[in-house]
Amino acid sequence: MDFTIVIIPNDKYYNDFYREWASQKWLRRWQPFLAVFMILFWIALRYIDAGGVLGILPYFFIAIGIYEFIKHFYSKHKWLNDRNKSGITGQDIVINFKDEFIKIDGPFSRGELQWKGINNIIRTPNALFLTPENGASIFLPNSAFDSENQIEAVMIAQQNAR
Repeated sequence: MDFTIVIIPNDKYYNDFYREWASQKWLRRWQPFLAVFMILFWIALRYIDAGGVLGILPYFFIAIGIYEFIKHFYSKHKWLNDRNKSGITGQDIVINFKDEFIKIDGPFSRGELQWKGINNIIRTPNALFLTPENGASIFLPNSAFDSENQIEAVMIAQQNAR
């Protein structure tokens, strides 16, 4: 195996990254639905409790619903803004995959990552997430690869290193 991909982080890349990452996280994926459920539950409690027996309990549920909505949209907005301000946006990140290691050449660093240093690879319908031992995710969209064979080669190389 010896092939190279080039990634140029931009708005689309970061939006795809966030969407694919969030789809792998249970709470992120269900957070908007949880918010809607809490607000509907508040409405139902207010309707059922016309006499006010429950006191402030229904307001607890609407507070959770509103909080989850705000948190969902704010955290995504903040994450995207932080990435766009990082200084990497628009610059080439060249990743060369070899049998022995992965060579990364970006605007802030250059280095080699041994396959055994990749703790996990998560495959989504649109991307690969390489997770090194340090826990950071390397997002590789399927569109960066020339073929499905390259994606399979990456996955096999990581499995063989374990």
